[in-house]
Amino acid sequence: MIGVKARDIHFEQGLREIEAYVAQHGTLQDLSRDYRTPSGFALGAFVFLEIYNYKNCNPKMEQRIEPLQNAGLDWEQVTNWEYRMRLIVKAYQEQGRLPESVLYHGENLMDWFREQVHLYETDIEKLGYSQVKMLSMVDGCPALTLEEYRERRWDMLCTQMQQYQKADGTPDLEKLEQNISLEKWYKKQIRAFRDDKLSPKRAKKLMAVGMTKKYMLNAIEENHRTISKFYYSWESYYQELVQYREKFQNVNVPRSYASKYGMKLGRWLYVQKSLMRSGKLDPEKAEKLIGIGVIQSAEGEQSWRKNTVPAKFIIKYIMI
Repeated sequence: MIGVKARDIHFEQGLREIEAYVAQHGTLQDLSRDYRTPSGFALGAFVFLEIYNYKNCNPKMEQRIEPLQNAGLDWEQVTNWEYRMRLIVKAYQEQGRLPESVLYHGENLMDWFREQVHLYETDIEKLGYSQVKMLSMVDGCPALTLEEYRERRWDMLCTQMQQYQKADGTPDLEKLEQNISLEKWYKKQIRAFRDDKLSPKRAKKLMAVGMTKKYMLNAIEENHRTISKFYYSWESYYQELVQYREKFQNVNVPRSYASKYGMKLGRWLYVQKSLMRSGKLDPEKAEKLIGIGVIQSAEGEQSWRKNTVPAKFIIKYIMI
C-alpha cells in the first residue's frame, strides 16, 4: 500500500506540473524527454512514459486517461522538441549545409533552431544533454561529452550567481528564492562543501562570485547542517564554547558533548586543556580560554586532571 500511495502522489504531482506547463507555454509540443520543472520534477520523462503506456494499452491507463487529458496532454502529439530537431537534421543532411528554412505547419523551424543555439551559448542549463547532442549534429553547436556538458552547465550557473549578490558580495538568499533552479543548484554546492566533495577548481570559481568558505560555513550553520570537522577552525570551536558558557553559565563541558552542528566540543576542550597543561598551546589561545573561565583555579585543574585519559589518545584530535 505504501508503494501505491507513493505512485499516486507522483502521478498527482505530474498532473499539476502538466497543467502549470500548459498554462505557461500553451502546449506540450516543445517538451523534451529530459525536461525538468524548476522544482526538479522530471516532467519530460513522466509525459513520455504516460504516452508510451497509452499507445501500448497498459491496463493501468484506464483510470489515468481522462485526468491526463483534462490536464492538457494530447495523446497524438508528435511536434515535440526532438521531432523538430529531426526535421532540421534531415534537411541539413540532404543539403549538406544548414538550410535557410525548414517549414512545418507554416512555421520556419530555423528561427526556433537559432533560439536553441542561443540557449546553448548563454543558458545551457535549460537544455538536456540529449538535446545538446542533437544540436551538435548540425552546424552551430560544438559536440560536448557528458562531462563537458556538466562542467559548462555548472560554469553558467556559477556566473548567474553574480546577479544574486548583496553589496558585500555574498548571495542574497531572499532574491535567490525567486529562481528555484538556481537556488537548488546553490544548495547543492553548500552540501558539496559540507561533505568535502567540492573540487578546488570549483571552489575557486565560487569564491570568485562571492561564495567564500567563511560564508558557506555560516550558511550551513544557519540551516542546521552537519559540517565535516575538517572545516572547523580553532576559532569556530572557541565561539561554540562561548555560546555553551552563555547557555549553561559554566565551561564544564562533558567530554561526550557535541553541538547541534556535530562539533565535538567536549573532546576539543579536553585537547586544549591537555595542551595548556603541557605548555604547547599558543599563548593567545590559552589566554582566550582562561578569559572565559577554563581551568579557573588550581583546585579545578587538579579535579580535571583526575578524569583525563592517557596522552597517547590526544594527538589525533589536535586542531590546527
